[in-house]
Amino acid sequence: MQELIKIWLNGPQDYQLGVEIYNRFGDNSFLKNMFAEGEDEYNSERLLEELKKLYSKTDELIKPQIVAKTIQEIPKRSEQKDAPVEVTEAIKQRKQLYFEARDAHSQLKALRSINDDETKEKRRQKAALILGDFDAIKPLWDLTNHYDEFGKLPEAKVITEEKKEYSMMPEKDLNALWEKNYKYAQKWKNDISKTEQLKARIEENNKIKTVLGDAFLYTKHRMPTISA
Repeated sequence: MQELIKIWLNGPQDYQLGVEIYNRFGDNSFLKNMFAEGEDEYNSERLLEELKKLYSKTDELIKPQIVAKTIQEIPKRSEQKDAPVEVTEAIKQRKQLYFEARDAHSQLKALRSINDDETKEKRRQKAALILGDFDAIKPLWDLTNHYDEFGKLPEAKVITEEKKEYSMMPEKDLNALWEKNYKYAQKWKNDISKTEQLKARIEENNKIKTVLGDAFLYTKHRMPTISA
C-alpha cells in the first residue's frame, strides 16, 4: 500500500487513480461516496489530504522494521547467487510489475486534462491495471521474504478452487483481474514449467468471463490453450 500511495503522491496525482486507491485502503464510507461524485477543487484537495494521512500511517508502521534491518546488516538470502530459481524469478517478475505500474501511472499525466468519456474510461483502466499489478506484487514479496527469513521456500500448496465470490466483485476489478491473468498467460504459454500456473489462470478467466457477461471488456483478446 505504501509504495502505491508514494507513486501517486510523487506523480501527476490522477484523480481517478487516487479514488481507486482510497476505495481500496480507506475506511471512511462518507468520503468514498463524496469522491465518487466526481473531481472538483474541494474533492481533489481532500483526496490528497486523505492519501497523505494513509501514507503517514503506513510509514509509522514500517520505520521500526527498517531500523531493525539496518542494525542487523544481514545480506538478504534472496539476493545471493545460489538462491532458488523460484526466488530469482519472483524478484524478476516483481521488478517487471513495478515498471509496468510506474509506466501506467506516468501515462495518466497525458490523459489528466482530457475529460471526454473515452479518455475517462482509459484512465479508469490504467488505474485498475496499477492496482492489479500491486495485488500481484504482494505474493512475490511474501515468497522472497519467507526465503530471507527461513532459508527455504514456503511449503507448496496444491492449487485448489479459491472461494472467490466473483459475483460480489465490481466489474472493473473483475476486468482488471482478467487482463492480469491474460498477460501472465501470454508470458507462460511457451514455458512448459509454467503449465500448472497457466492452467489455473485460464480456468479463472473462464469463470470471470462468465460472471461478467456483457460487461466483459476484452472481447478481442484470446487466452492461450493447453495442448493435451
